[in-house]
Amino acid sequence: MNKNQDWYNNYITGCLTFLDSIFNGGEITVENSKCEDSVNIIRSSGYINKLKINDSFSDGVDFDFSKLEIKDIVVENSGNDCADFSYGNYTVSNATFINCGDKAVSVGEKSKLKLKDFEINKTSYGIVS
Repeated sequence: MNKNQDWYNNYITGCLTFLDSIFNGGEITVENSKCEDSVNIIRSSGYINKLKINDSFSDGVDFDFSKLEIKDIVVENSGNDCADFSYGNYTVSNATFINCGDKAVSVGEKSKLKLKDFEINKTSYGIVS
């Protein structure tokens, strides 16, 4: 097994995964997912109009190695983090995070996040970097 194959087999953890994608608007909605990440966006760029995630087993959305602008994010009822931003540049205009099992927003591993208007309710930790 080569290193790339190992990476794909062991680190693609989303029920819905976007890898090396370019977004040009649109909406993504996921409900009742049973994966480590409901949505996992990796090495992608562009903008997303709306991202809505309800009832996640673990993380609502996980962003890795990307450069994205998101107009609206709504994540409700995540077993772990509602939104996890790693290794990238991210701008979120409006966000609502409700009933996150751990963190509403996790920002780490050399990431930059601009989070404008947001609401956080019923979570263990609000924003952690």
